[in-house]
Amino acid sequence: MYKRQVINKLSAQERAWVLRCYGYDMGVDHYLLICEFVWERMRQRLAGKRVSHKMVERLIRLVELAVENTEERCRNPENPTIYAPTYAAQEIGVALDNWTKNYKSLWRMLHRLCEELDVESLENILVKM
Repeated sequence: MYKRQVINKLSAQERAWVLRCYGYDMGVDHYLLICEFVWERMRQRLAGKRVSHKMVERLIRLVELAVENTEERCRNPENPTIYAPTYAAQEIGVALDNWTKNYKSLWRMLHRLCEELDVESLENILVKM
């Protein structure tokens, strides 16, 4: 089976991930689809927890940064240029003590969600070949 046919059989978010990370198709539509998917998974993990509107806004920005970090690690595993947690804290406007207390574990979770998408996408390519 041709590679294009295999990729086209993936779910929309998996296809977007593979095309962005491994096909270097940096289309914003792929990026938005990936971010929406990761955010939805994050929302599922946060279900039942009290999360303020301000924290949701900050988490949405962290989704974007975590997606960019994970994509960079996939594209350039030897020498990735990634956002440090201190940059992420600054980017969402929280002090480092607030970051450590409230956002550090969520930042890690977002990266894990992105990594899960990567693994699922690659595994599904193998299954569909």
